[in-house]
Amino acid sequence: MQLLMYFFTAFILFNGVVQNGFGIQYVKAPQKVLVPIFSMLLSSVTGWIIVKYLLNPLGFGVFGVFILFPLSVVCSILVAKIALLFCKDKNLNQFEPALNSGFYGIAFYGAFQTVIFAQTAIQAILFALGSTAGFVSVIAILRGIQKRSEVEAVPKFFKGQPLLLISTGLISLIFTELLPMVIHIFAR
Repeated sequence: MQLLMYFFTAFILFNGVVQNGFGIQYVKAPQKVLVPIFSMLLSSVTGWIIVKYLLNPLGFGVFGVFILFPLSVVCSILVAKIALLFCKDKNLNQFEPALNSGFYGIAFYGAFQTVIFAQTAIQAILFALGSTAGFVSVIAILRGIQKRSEVEAVPKFFKGQPLLLISTGLISLIFTELLPMVIHIFAR
């Protein structure tokens, strides 16, 4: 039961899209979302391992988190390069939205939250999986809102990014109210 609470807490609380708006560009290109998913997982788990077993014993303490952003960038580039190996056309431009504008922020945010809150390897893995699942679910919800706005009568000044930002704010409010309920359910 405790493990489910870790997963759902990360799902709601560690969501970079809802908290910071990272990765909102993937709503327009959801087929490219696999690269940030694997970047989040890789940077979260490797960041936790490096901080927990290398930097903390050396006495870095809280300053060990400063290594996370460069680590997240390296993990993200590594995942993008590996993804190129499996693509039919070897063109880095297909990951162009992924390599700028919040892509590194997604991986960094997941790694930062995992390093700060996880005490054990199981918690680190559950936090990484939960934040990744939360990221995917918010992208799916925002994609549905965007598709529906193309069909429905939406004022011209709300179409596109303004509607996505308003929707992200509303999802953030929902998640903020949902977290205490999740903790109450699983803390029994």
